[in-house]
Amino acid sequence: MSDNSLSPEKQNLLAEVKDVIQQTETILQATAGEGNEQAKALKQKLAANLSVAKDRLIAAEEVALARAKATARATDQTVFGNRQDTTN
Repeated sequence: MSDNSLSPEKQNLLAEVKDVIQQTETILQATAGEGNEQAKALKQKLAANLSVAKDRLIAAEEVALARAKATARATDQTVFGNRQDTTN
């Protein structure tokens, strides 16, 4: 999501979380065949948790974007919806 309706701080946080997820996926892929059974089980658990984190991030982005759009619409309605016709 690359929407300017989110604050710069939230955009930075989302970008950082996405980066951490990408780096974790890279590490998991690079070490896929390595390690003992305990390490493999830990990697599987990490992969499952990573999947959940990605789903939650996507959902949070969708909620934040929907809220920002709703706020913008409400602002537009307040500003432009209540205008009097001043041309007469």
